[in-house]
Amino acid sequence: MCKEVRKMVCAMDTQKMENQLVLQCAPVMVGLKVSNLLQIDHKDLRAFCTMFKDTELSFFALHTGVSKSTILLYQRDKLMDCLENSEIRDFLAQRGYEDLSLYHVLHELRIRYGNYFRDKQEGKEDLEFPHEMGLILGYPLEDVVGFMENKGKNALLTGYWKVYHRSWEKEALFQKFEQAKETLIRLMNLGVELPEILNIYCNAMSA
Repeated sequence: MCKEVRKMVCAMDTQKMENQLVLQCAPVMVGLKVSNLLQIDHKDLRAFCTMFKDTELSFFALHTGVSKSTILLYQRDKLMDCLENSEIRDFLAQRGYEDLSLYHVLHELRIRYGNYFRDKQEGKEDLEFPHEMGLILGYPLEDVVGFMENKGKNALLTGYWKVYHRSWEKEALFQKFEQAKETLIRLMNLGVELPEILNIYCNAMSA
């Protein structure tokens, strides 16, 4: 991120939902990335749902906490295409997923994600994180498997995820993600409202 844009970020109210969306989900909103997780304050949930109601993007609550919810913001068609990949389907089946439709995968993931948080809060050891989450977030299968095999260590590159294969290719992709973020930050700094930005990019996705 260039110095000019970093200054814009420093001047932003990072607690504001619209700013958080740009900082965390810009690659998804412009159509470059399948999905992203973000935490939304419960007081902002209604505004969040309204904002994405008539767009090409979908959302799914993966976990509900005391004051915040963890939301998956995703491109439905791309995520469904991801779940049609034979290698990904084999991986999910090995992880115990029986119904591989998008609806059932997300609901099963919510159960596993919730169980992980519950066990963590109870101080249990040997916690089993649902690593298949990475696939839902658009991470390549090779990197999800690499992360599991290396227990999160020995990555060739760390960016939007930990990379274990073809680091040069992922680095170029990460640069595109950062460019998307910078573009949206600049637009917001010029006074363009997020609903208008979403309208521009979602129309482009559906064209």
